[in-house]
Order: sequence, then structure tokens, then C-alpha cells
Amino acid sequence: MKLVAQWTLVTLLLSGCSAVVVDRPADPQVVIIPEAPEPGLVWINDSWTYDYGAREYRPARGHWEKPRRRSAMWVDGYWIQTRRGWKYIKGHWRY
Repeated sequence: MKLVAQWTLVTLLLSGCSAVVVDRPADPQVVIIPEAPEPGLVWINDSWTYDYGAREYRPARGHWEKPRRRSAMWVDGYWIQTRRGWKYIKGHWRY
């Protein structure tokens, strides 16, 4: 848990401007993962993207993606609560 808190702090410090919302959006709907179009692809779950024009988070649909390295593992994005509101930390590849 301490490592997650440290990683979150580092991510916030490196992210520059922070997009936050007062209320955390609901989790994306549960979806049935479709069959992979080809071997070696990894499913990236539904997530959120920030629309700076509308000043709100919008859902982003899940998709298949090919990892850059065979040993790569996808880490889903997650919400954190800050003093200013909720912020979404994007998913990323862990090598």
C-alpha cells in the first residue's frame, strides 16, 4: 500500500496540470470481452479520458493491444481522491 501511495504521488507530481472532478464518475459498465482477433494481444479494459474542452471525464471503450515486449503486463487505470477532487490515473504497461 505504501508503494502505491508513493507511486501515486510521483505520478501526480510528474503529470503537470491536474484534471480533477468533484464527484468520481461511476465505473464503466461490465462488458463481455470479445475474442482476440489474433494471438498475443492483451485486452485493455474500459477506462476514462479527460475532455479538457468539456472539463469532464468521458468513458473510453476497451480494446485489444499488442504489447511492445513479450514480458509486458497491463496495469489498469484507477481513481484517486485528492484535496481538490477525484483524478483518474491512466493505465500503463509494466515491463
